[in-house]
Amino acid sequence: MLFLRSLILIVCVLLLNACATPMLRPAEVDSKDQALKPLVTDIQSAAMLFKKTLAAHGGASLSSLNDVNLSVTGNWGFIPARVMPKVADKTYRVSSEERYLPNKGIYAAFYNGPAGTKKVVRTPNSVDVFYNGEVPTDKELLQATAMTSDAFLLFSLGPLALNRYKTDFKRLPDGKLNNKNYHRIYSKIAPGLGYADEDEVVLWIDPKTHLTYSLEVTLKGFKATQNAHVNVIYLDYFTHQGFVIPKRVDERVLSPINAHAHSWTVTGFDINRGLQLRDLTGKNWQGAARKAAKTLH
Repeated sequence: MLFLRSLILIVCVLLLNACATPMLRPAEVDSKDQALKPLVTDIQSAAMLFKKTLAAHGGASLSSLNDVNLSVTGNWGFIPARVMPKVADKTYRVSSEERYLPNKGIYAAFYNGPAGTKKVVRTPNSVDVFYNGEVPTDKELLQATAMTSDAFLLFSLGPLALNRYKTDFKRLPDGKLNNKNYHRIYSKIAPGLGYADEDEVVLWIDPKTHLTYSLEVTLKGFKATQNAHVNVIYLDYFTHQGFVIPKRVDERVLSPINAHAHSWTVTGFDINRGLQLRDLTGKNWQGAARKAAKTLH
């Protein structure tokens, strides 16, 4: 039975590999047929488009955003969770309370799942992890956690989380998702997610609302995902004190396989409790960090 399951998994991966979608990069556009060029529908620069999407999500008030507090619940896709178990960590990462200090690049989460609890504090220079109160010694697991923490901060805040990275956006041809046209801009980001020197992102921007509808990103910070890239699609948003935040999110691995990875919903949200890093460190949160995020209706 175990052999049969393994065989089925291998066949599924091979089929999904055939459907993989590589990330489009500016150099590849320049080298392709000139017929791609007219797919850029206006003369707005990439920098202008990023400025517009940042503003649409509340970027004008970003400097006043000390801390972000979320409650999240989600579920994992079948294939990626089995192919990359240390990245998904699906027996712990089901529901979570999360705390961000976005202007300092700090991500903290307290996850719950069938295997128990996982607590993470990720700063630009370190990652601290506790499984059921115990510190793991698996270095690969710590590397994967650093990368997924940086990625989830980016996924959760979209362009609001990109402001702290070194970027140089370039325009790509417009593209279609779900039968709708979007502007696309590309940039390398430095540092990358986790311990990568750099990663690459593509933003899909709604031409009318300027909201970011989808975000693609490479995952170079972990050996098992160095050739992978994923996208998240923002299925719904909510507005809180001028900030437009993704509420329902769907994540897919686009390469080297094409498969549903993870979907989640933000069920609670509040900001600016006055949190500091000291409130988030150690086995348990302290002070104002301990209260659950305010329920969204």
